[in-house]
Amino acid sequence: MAGPLARTSSDTARLMMGALDHQVGWQEPVYIPNPAAGQNWKFKVDGRYFTRVLSVTFVLQTSAVVANRFPQLQLLDSNGVLITAIGAGGTVVATSNLQNYLTVGNPFISAGASGGSFGYMPDLLIPPDWSWQSQVFGIDAGDQLSGIVLLVQRFPNDAAQIPVNG
Repeated sequence: MAGPLARTSSDTARLMMGALDHQVGWQEPVYIPNPAAGQNWKFKVDGRYFTRVLSVTFVLQTSAVVANRFPQLQLLDSNGVLITAIGAGGTVVATSNLQNYLTVGNPFISAGASGGSFGYMPDLLIPPDWSWQSQVFGIDAGDQLSGIVLLVQRFPNDAAQIPVNG
């Protein structure tokens, strides 16, 4: 006989990856709108959740302007302070197309300059109002970031902690 239905998402435990276990939360893709040319993108964690980002994919298409670009993926706290940064490609030159695939558990650092570049990102549970963002040093006004997709696991705030009986 089935039990009562869950009233909220916090009343349901799902099988989640990492150490296999039932946890209150879910996994879903997040599609970030393409920023204007010459601008970076940002993903701010919704105030209702703690979030684990499992993978980030994005394309950097550089203009014909001769310059070197150096892409990174950055984590900022709720005050905008840089916590950590990882390489999201090598030195990218003019008229290049770099497709980044950054994934938790990948043993390599993304160092490609064009085509597919596969690399590591840290496995962190991020609190509300923290952000992941791109930062392309040397970005030109004609460079475009696009195809931005994050695969996330979200955990409601009220399920992120439990009382300890002691």
